Amino acid sequence: MRPSRKIKLQSQAQKSTWAEAIKSSFDVKDPLACPVCKNGMISKVIYSYQASNKEKELKKKYALIDGYFYQKRSRDPPDAF
Repeated sequence: MRPSRKIKLQSQAQKSTWAEAIKSSFDVKDPLACPVCKNGMISKVIYSYQASNKEKELKKKYALIDGYFYQKRSRDPPDAF
C-alpha cells in the first residue's frame, strides 16, 4: 500500500467513531483493512431507510461471514469496468 494511501486511511480511522465500534465489536486491529488480504476497504454511508434494501442487494453477490461481506464465488465473467 502506498504511504499516502496509508496515511489517508489512518486519518479516516481516527476521525470516525464507527471505526472504534468495529474495533471493539469484531476485535480487529485495523477496521479499514480487509481481515484476509489487509488491503483498504471501501467505506460507504448507508442511511437507515436504505439499509434493508442495500443488505438484500449485497447478499445477492456477497456472503456475510463474521461481520464482513465476502464476494461469492461465481462462474460468470467479471463485470466490465
